[in-house]
Amino acid sequence: MAIVEQERTAVVLSEWFPAYVWLAYNPCLTLDLLEPLSGAVVRLFPRTDNTMASYLAWCDLATLARRTYHLNITVSKVLEKNATLEQKERCIDLLDFLCEQRE
Repeated sequence: MAIVEQERTAVVLSEWFPAYVWLAYNPCLTLDLLEPLSGAVVRLFPRTDNTMASYLAWCDLATLARRTYHLNITVSKVLEKNATLEQKERCIDLLDFLCEQRE
C-alpha cells in the first residue's frame, strides 16, 4: 500500500504501478487514520519542500504508527535524495518528479 498527498497522484500512479494500492489523504494524514491499515505494509511518499518539513512530519507519524499500532510503515526517501533544490522549492510530489524525469 502506498500513500501520497494528492488524489491525482494516487490515480495516475495506480495505473503506472498497479502492484500497489494507492491512497491519497486530504487535507491531513493523522495517526488515527492509519489504524485500519494494521497488518498491511504501508509506504508513505510525502511531497518534498526545501525545509524537509513534510518528510520529517511523515517520519514522525510513521514512528508513532509503528509504536501505537505495530504498523509496518516506512517513509520513502526518493524525493529527498533525488529532487533538485528547484523542485523542492516548488514542493513537488512523486508524480511531478516522475513526469519530470520522463522529459
